Amino acid sequence: MKRILTAFTALVLIATAPLPAFAADNNKSTGDQIVDAASDAWKALKKGAREAWDATVNAFDAMTEGTKEILLPAALPSALSGKQLIGTAVENAKEGKVGRISDVVIGNDNYMDAFVVEDGGFLGIGADKVPVKTRLITVTRSPDGSLKARTNVTEGQLDTAADGAFVSRIEAMNENFKNPAVKTVARLLASSVTGPDGHTVASVHDILLSPVGEARYAILKVDSAGGGTKLIAVRVSGLTFTRGGEPLKTAMTLDQLRHRAAVRY
Repeated sequence: MKRILTAFTALVLIATAPLPAFAADNNKSTGDQIVDAASDAWKALKKGAREAWDATVNAFDAMTEGTKEILLPAALPSALSGKQLIGTAVENAKEGKVGRISDVVIGNDNYMDAFVVEDGGFLGIGADKVPVKTRLITVTRSPDGSLKARTNVTEGQLDTAADGAFVSRIEAMNENFKNPAVKTVARLLASSVTGPDGHTVASVHDILLSPVGEARYAILKVDSAGGGTKLIAVRVSGLTFTRGGEPLKTAMTLDQLRHRAAVRY
């Protein structure tokens, strides 16, 4: 199973497998049918991807403690940049673009709880934001590095969800995702990081997501001892999030962060 890692270099599946066709069931809403159809494929992907990802991160963790520069595409070929994911268009086969990913909600276990899809509005003004379950959106990365997000959810369903009248399992949560105390990729990206003494030691440059929807690594920008800055990788689980607008906290000192291996994209 470890060998499948190389297959993720050109194609990354985040949080869900491609949605299969489903048989009509008059006793269930369209949203419920979509969710049921995706479940088996999601479970199969999650099992295989987890085995491959775990094998990779064990080696990557050891590399971050070294002194040799780490090339991220080679060291973590299946990781996806949360920074790049935000703004990705969401499309379905019939209508084309139905929205864009404006944020990703991260649970207390550091796994994705929802894609926040922004629908409508002009330049983001007046747009509705709907928290869609992660398994209903397939994110792929093309050989040129660009991202695409596909779904079977329609624009009409998103509109109904935003109006608060969508009774199905397409929505992952209610308006709680707007609470500043809820961890999201966008809030993490906007954060600085303070050390044990309360002083700022770094800023967040990126959040790397795994093929099974885990926010595993934060890429931090730190000041180098010899001047300038460098990027390093730390586990998201090692950073304490309080709420949006407040710094993240780490138990590592600036000197400890500086001695971690530099990473580049």
